[in-house]
Amino acid sequence: MTVPATAGVCVLLAWEESDARSRLIVWALMVPFVVLLVVVDHGVQRLPDVVVLPLVIGVPLILGIWSLGFRADMPWLRILGGGVAYAAFHFILLLVRADGLGFGDVKFAMPLGGILGWHGWRCVALGILACHVLAALYVAARRSWGGRPADRLSLGPFMALGVLVGLLA
Repeated sequence: MTVPATAGVCVLLAWEESDARSRLIVWALMVPFVVLLVVVDHGVQRLPDVVVLPLVIGVPLILGIWSLGFRADMPWLRILGGGVAYAAFHFILLLVRADGLGFGDVKFAMPLGGILGWHGWRCVALGILACHVLAALYVAARRSWGGRPADRLSLGPFMALGVLVGLLA
């Protein structure tokens, strides 16, 4: 299930892009790590540093290097700013309500925000908003169908979905 999901996300993202072939290489390097983290977070509610930290370092490097070769606007500041903004937002949520969020979510937000920032500030805002709206809708649906809301919600899958919404909107 993970391999088809990874391939599908890469194709979907590349299809949306104008210079699809060159960006498909970039997506193929990053999407498998994101999908792995989503699967792990959903299963055990942990985002392991051994996968998250290479993304924190790799995403700005890969996107920045790619941007040097193919783009004139050099979005380094947007890549770093998007990552810092998304991580700062989740860090504030962690401080406000420590039992509802883990520090792994804060670290995972950094590369996801960088991916969104690569595409622009509008994508960063939409991605953050979509993440939390989708998570809230999920919790509301669980409650309305008589199910007990989860003690701890795995936010990683919703963060990744928020990135998809931010990029495709």
